[in-house]
Amino acid sequence: MLQRWSRAFSPLCKARSLNAVSAATGTRHSYARVATAPEPPAEDKPSTPQPPPVNLDKMFWSKPFDKPPIYEVFNLEKTFKTTFTLLVLHMWLCLRRLKQEGKEGAEFGQYLYEIYNHDVELRVSKAGVNLLLTKWMKELEKMFYGNIVAYDTAMLPEAKSGDLAYVLWRNIFSDDGSSMPDASASQFVNAMARYTRREVSCMTLTDKEALYSGNFMFTPLKHESKSAKAHK
Repeated sequence: MLQRWSRAFSPLCKARSLNAVSAATGTRHSYARVATAPEPPAEDKPSTPQPPPVNLDKMFWSKPFDKPPIYEVFNLEKTFKTTFTLLVLHMWLCLRRLKQEGKEGAEFGQYLYEIYNHDVELRVSKAGVNLLLTKWMKELEKMFYGNIVAYDTAMLPEAKSGDLAYVLWRNIFSDDGSSMPDASASQFVNAMARYTRREVSCMTLTDKEALYSGNFMFTPLKHESKSAKAHK
């Protein structure tokens, strides 16, 4: 059921349209293989440089999309939809950073994407959806691809200054599909746009060893809380 992460990775390189996500096929890595630590070199063999240890559990869980502050700061109701869209936003931040590591980053991104799918499946089951699980996963997969393409497009050099805020509004804040936020909601949408741009910059400065091991943090949200209050 899981698709190759290259479907998600390629739009990060050059995204033009929400409908321009190409499919890719290939051998799928299993969750068990992802979780298995590499075997140490035998003592009788010459030592060779080893890749940094990968701790996907630490990297993927206990991040801001599961904690109350992000909902309070951006005035969001904690629902399955908001939690999922915040998860996708932070996945995009990680995948965008991995793009800088070339082939190695793409391979690790494949592992991360499959862990993401496993996590989403658990969330869907926890929400009480069991009989139509496959259908739900397919719909959420479409949302994932659409969201990351939209985020990447909003970050292109030729994008307008308000494009990112607009995409965040449509993906995360809007429940009724309204085209633009009202004055009350705009302050929170713009605050999230500032948060997102800052995290893009911070992730760019995060070294790959910290990224692979999960030994990094997104910026505390108390700064955005003060900023949002100042714009009231």
